[in-house]
Amino acid sequence: MTLHLLTSEWDLPEKPESFLDSDEIERMGRFVFEPDARRWSLFRAKAKRALAGHTGGRILPWLEGPGGKPRVDQPGLEFNLSHSETLAALVVSDAGPVGVDLEPLDRAPTLLECEDSFCHPAERAELPVDTGSRAIALLHLWTAKEALLKAVGTGLQFPPTELIVRDDAGIGGPERCDQFHLRRPVDPAEIAHCLAVAVPRLVETVTLA
Repeated sequence: MTLHLLTSEWDLPEKPESFLDSDEIERMGRFVFEPDARRWSLFRAKAKRALAGHTGGRILPWLEGPGGKPRVDQPGLEFNLSHSETLAALVVSDAGPVGVDLEPLDRAPTLLECEDSFCHPAERAELPVDTGSRAIALLHLWTAKEALLKAVGTGLQFPPTELIVRDDAGIGGPERCDQFHLRRPVDPAEIAHCLAVAVPRLVETVTLA
């Protein structure tokens, strides 16, 4: 299980678009704002380059799996990608499905007063009262649920309010949710982001590339 952290700097002479297929170029053109399109294409291209290190150097086209989860046509290889404005996390697995979510720490305060939209009542009852601690706890819950639901393959099509995150695992979530547990392989202070990776229970360690 390997984690690639990808920055928003492009260090190759080729344009990011040279790593994208025609459908991805079309999708890039549908963004309303050009900076969003450039950011999306850059992280997509860097992720495809990093994934090539696990496919014998081949840049494989990304296909759409259940729930819109990306995949490639190589048996046994699973991956997942999440990005913010400045950083992306690509997790690559040969041990089964995986999910990842990456959120900037400064998003935490924006989750205050949003508890009802993604927290189970049991989780809301356990949230800290202090505003700062509560915001960070909410960010941890949000990233955990995103990662778990992406690993299962439902994404947010499954109501996050019905999933309880406790002891690095999901309770009451969709089928197969109990086959995964959570890992947080990077100190948030080092990357100014909160990162959660959902991996099969047999996996204990996520290694930084």
